[in-house]
Amino acid sequence: MIKPFRLIITDTAKADLRNIRRHFAKDNPDAARAFMSDLVNKLHNLAAIGMVGSPRDHIRKGLRGFPYRGRCFYWYIEGGNMYVIRVLHGKQDIAQQDFRFGTGRPGSP
Repeated sequence: MIKPFRLIITDTAKADLRNIRRHFAKDNPDAARAFMSDLVNKLHNLAAIGMVGSPRDHIRKGLRGFPYRGRCFYWYIEGGNMYVIRVLHGKQDIAQQDFRFGTGRPGSP
């Protein structure tokens, strides 16, 4: 049996999630709460499964992405932890500048 990774959502990813919630809450606060709950549950499921998603090594070696409900989760695995570093719109083009590197903070690549 695969041991689940410990899910760590970085401050930047938390800010992404707050922005998503605010956007949806303008029209329907209940739907926004349900959508956010679903996104966070999916992150927990991904951490339980392990190495899923598509490699995004052109951004950072070990970075992975997984599209879900119009958004894309970006994370990397280090030790027994899954660090979610961004949650962006699924159609958004990404580049290295969309990710913080080398800050020395936990969860920063």
